[in-house]
Amino acid sequence: MTENNEDKNTEELTDGQEQIIDMVAKLFAPLNMEVTNMNEQPKQTIDEEYMKNKKVDGPTLQIRTMSDGGTGLMHLQGYGKVTINREYGFAAKYKMPHDVGMYLAALKPKFQSFATDSVAYVRNVTVEKYDDGYQLVIAGSNTADMIEGIDNIFKFNFSNQWRLNMHFQLCNELIDFVEQNNAYIQCEGKRPTQGVETSEE
Repeated sequence: MTENNEDKNTEELTDGQEQIIDMVAKLFAPLNMEVTNMNEQPKQTIDEEYMKNKKVDGPTLQIRTMSDGGTGLMHLQGYGKVTINREYGFAAKYKMPHDVGMYLAALKPKFQSFATDSVAYVRNVTVEKYDDGYQLVIAGSNTADMIEGIDNIFKFNFSNQWRLNMHFQLCNELIDFVEQNNAYIQCEGKRPTQGVETSEE
């Protein structure tokens, strides 16, 4: 008798636990769905309307003025027909010198993200290819269109520009993007070295 009662109690407890688990799952299922959707970026249809809205007519690089990682982290995007890691082309984040980040943060953003409608980017960035590698070139000017209240005089490591040497392995996706989309500037000789910092890209 005792053994049968214990078995019955155990079964009832197990059934009760299952009911509670089912109830909790049903209660929080919509919440879990919303969190999942929030983490997904909206799908982009790459067509003529998209290109018009994003103001592109060919391979294009752009850089975010203020990254969520602060002035030490750059966020690059690339639009191109040959895609690398995004349906519009390419995107990646790299470390950069603080001075470069401070300058970018001072600029007024002009262009939409290739992933969303957020206006957060400028297009003063190019990639140059030399016999001994690549350089990321960020054009600069102390007379650029900046946000109000900026009175810094920025010092560039070249005349009105920053040059950052690109690490082959760490920048392989960026290099792949510019190569496959013919989105680099071919230059003769070796990379300029005066004042150039090797980026942590």
